[in-house]
Amino acid sequence: MIWLARTIMNKNIELIKNDEAGRLAIETIENVRTIQLLTRTTLFYSRYESASKHQKRSELTKGIFEGINFTISQSFTYIMMCLTYAVGIHIIYTQQKTSDNVFRSIIAMLLGSVAVMNSSAYFPEFVKARTAAGLLFSMIYRKPKTGDADKGEKVVRRGWIPPIFSLTGRVVVRLQTIRGNILFDDVKFSYPQRPRQPVMRGLQFSAQRGQTVALVGPSGSGKSTIISMLERFYDATDGSVVGEKGTQLSGGQKQRIAIARALVRDPKILLLDEATSALDSESERAVQEALDLAREGRTCITIAHRLSSIQNADLIVYVENGKVRESGTHSQLMHRKGRYYQLIKKQDLAT
Repeated sequence: MIWLARTIMNKNIELIKNDEAGRLAIETIENVRTIQLLTRTTLFYSRYESASKHQKRSELTKGIFEGINFTISQSFTYIMMCLTYAVGIHIIYTQQKTSDNVFRSIIAMLLGSVAVMNSSAYFPEFVKARTAAGLLFSMIYRKPKTGDADKGEKVVRRGWIPPIFSLTGRVVVRLQTIRGNILFDDVKFSYPQRPRQPVMRGLQFSAQRGQTVALVGPSGSGKSTIISMLERFYDATDGSVVGEKGTQLSGGQKQRIAIARALVRDPKILLLDEATSALDSESERAVQEALDLAREGRTCITIAHRLSSIQNADLIVYVENGKVRESGTHSQLMHRKGRYYQLIKKQDLAT
């Protein structure tokens, strides 16, 4: 029964870790609008059906072991009764013990076997609770690779003078009062979900106390990741100092992917809502050129606050309070010097 308990528990852990069908169902429900928009309902249904078949096989295997356990536990009393009577008769026949002692032993064995049989009814719940508790405590007692931030500790490489004690080639030191100095020393980092795609490739810079350091660069270059590492949301893969839903992608990358997904389907009507709002200047120009080509032969409705992206539109409609206030081409509206002209002036985009 102990072997069965361990087997069932391992199956439960495997089902929890490999619940692809459940994760896919949650992802589909959370993004149902996008899936319907891209007419991918059938594809996700097929993927869910395939994942469910694997889940079904695992559940059947677990059910077989649970059935074996139930059979053994329910027949345990009768097996013990047969064995106890057989051994008791043999003991009385060979005159090793008196019948009174054998009878008391039989009663004790029967009561014990009944207790085992009754407690086995809660065995499946015990296995589930133990599995869940094991996963929970494994998270609670997980140790960060770079030290305990709450205790103000830091893990450094061996070779540094160990003021406290060592841990497998590393040293844990107690940090003093935070002074505000920041040093990124040859930091290498990749997201746990994508370990083979490095985000940081030997990042090296320092910020002295009181300095203001600006991080600039194209979309997806790792600027936001640097902040996340400073906030201890992630630990460095190597060096000193440091998902579902595109958490590993920057806003610009997600926006480019959304545009590509729309264009690859070759739609007759193209709807663009702030299509380039999260892009840097270089990426915006490249995407804007691609969108200008993609508009040819298609009906396109564009929403934009960055007015430089819609100056080549065939018709510009100025909407205010749910009503059309002005309409025309860019040059026509600029000549009228109305609301659109004032908006252009505010953005300093007049040509």
